[in-house]
Amino acid sequence: MYSGYLRRIYIASVQVLMILAVSTASSAAINIDVDTYDDEYDTTANGTCSLREAIVTHNGDSDFGGCTMSGNGIRRINVPAGEYILTRTGDDDTCENGDLDITETVQIRATTVAENDFATVNANDIDRVFHIIGDVDVQIQNIIVKDGDVDGNGGGILKTGTGTLELDTSTILSNSAGYGGGVYNAGTGDITIVDSTFSGNSTTDSGGGFWNHDAATVTIENSTFTGNSSTYYGGGVFQSQGTLTLTNCTVSGNHADGSGGGIGSSWNTNTINLDFVTVAGNTVGSSGYGGGIYADTDSTINFRTSIIAGNSMQSKQGNDCYADGTLNSNDYNLIQDTTDCTITGTTTNNITGQDPLLGPLADNGGPTMTHGLNEGSPALDHIPDTGPCTEGADQRGITRPDGTGCDIGAFEGVLVIAADAGPDGSFPDSGTDAGADAGMTDAGTDADADADADADVDAGDGGSDSDADTDTDTDADTDADTDTDTDTDTDTDTDSDSDSDAGGDGVADAGLDGSDAEEEADEGSGGCDCRQTGAGFSLFQPTAALLNSFIQVLF
Repeated sequence: MYSGYLRRIYIASVQVLMILAVSTASSAAINIDVDTYDDEYDTTANGTCSLREAIVTHNGDSDFGGCTMSGNGIRRINVPAGEYILTRTGDDDTCENGDLDITETVQIRATTVAENDFATVNANDIDRVFHIIGDVDVQIQNIIVKDGDVDGNGGGILKTGTGTLELDTSTILSNSAGYGGGVYNAGTGDITIVDSTFSGNSTTDSGGGFWNHDAATVTIENSTFTGNSSTYYGGGVFQSQGTLTLTNCTVSGNHADGSGGGIGSSWNTNTINLDFVTVAGNTVGSSGYGGGIYADTDSTINFRTSIIAGNSMQSKQGNDCYADGTLNSNDYNLIQDTTDCTITGTTTNNITGQDPLLGPLADNGGPTMTHGLNEGSPALDHIPDTGPCTEGADQRGITRPDGTGCDIGAFEGVLVIAADAGPDGSFPDSGTDAGADAGMTDAGTDADADADADADVDAGDGGSDSDADTDTDTDADTDADTDTDTDTDTDTDTDSDSDSDAGGDGVADAGLDGSDAEEEADEGSGGCDCRQTGAGFSLFQPTAALLNSFIQVLF
């Protein structure tokens, strides 16, 4: 895993490279630079260019308001980091009021290159956020699409026509609609979604996070659907026509009052493909079938190398899966509960009736949150590294395989946990040094733990420093270890072991100034099985940890 120091170097170097790349690419694009957060629509030049005016300028192929067009080639709107709140109420398809109507091919992208800087387009519950109209190709990159609200289709984004839509390292957050709370597709053009998160979206019908309603081909990779809900089908993802393929994705903690808490399909002939997907912790209401996945008549769900586990229904049938249509296994899946779940196809190497031992949905590296695999999971190394192991990396970008074979689901490798952690999260000292020696055996009096003499609150374990940071202790330790544990971690805990256990639970505080988990755990975690730790992260999207904090505030 990148240390904080290396991460900062990495970000700085990529910033330089991106600046060079942008300056080179800009000469081959028609660029409009947004320079105000206000939701302006001025028919005469006023000196500032709003996001709404920038879209109108591209739609009309001429200067508008404070926006001017320059260059040739790709149409591009550059959006600096910050929040753009829509305030102009009304209903039209000209982008004057309400949602942002797009009628020409364009790329809308956040331009600030930093780990925690991003652009948010907030519809403020006056309308949806984006409405893509006609046969145009649209790319939305590094944008949070938030707080859209409509009675009709697509609370965050409504797409129509034969053009394409690409969502790249973006987040669809807290939108609501009658149909397709996050994104609703009513066109035949292809949709590609990469490195993105759908969270907290809802619908009074189906497709809480995403609904593919038309005969389009939808490809979703390295993305997470969590906390979305629907009244009928598909709390996370729903399809009623076309073909939808999810690869290296996590569908977790979604709910449908009807069927398919995580993924649902119904109404017309359609196909959903799952490849290295984790479907976990989804639920359906008392009238629903298939807590995890549901295939209605004329629907087919093909799944391979995927985990479907820990989902639940209330009173009907199928905790993890249920089908009135077809659930077709292409082998190497783990389905925890197959009760009331008829599975056809190749099942020879499927695992059933076993707990995959998933960790909680968390920032395990990469731009989106994932469920890690705990030590001893039957999903580990189950897939031969030739043949069915077709994906070269997991959802986070970690190389597959990591071990003797590939792991089932979206996550590759053992989830890294703090050293010597007990089952309740405490840290009993079992003779293993939790410091920088990474598993060297102690003689019983551990210098890093300072025998509870420092203020790091060693959880009463008789010699194991619960915050697992390896500070340069200034107190008089009597380390009887024979290893040369010099506590060389580069974390910046210079509080002379004054970071106290504010909760009194014996577990180290979770950050600097009393909560150092993020930085210090990143700097060293001796005594753990670290096979792959998920060091990858996106510079163009808020980190999974930051998004999780944002979501917690909202909900």
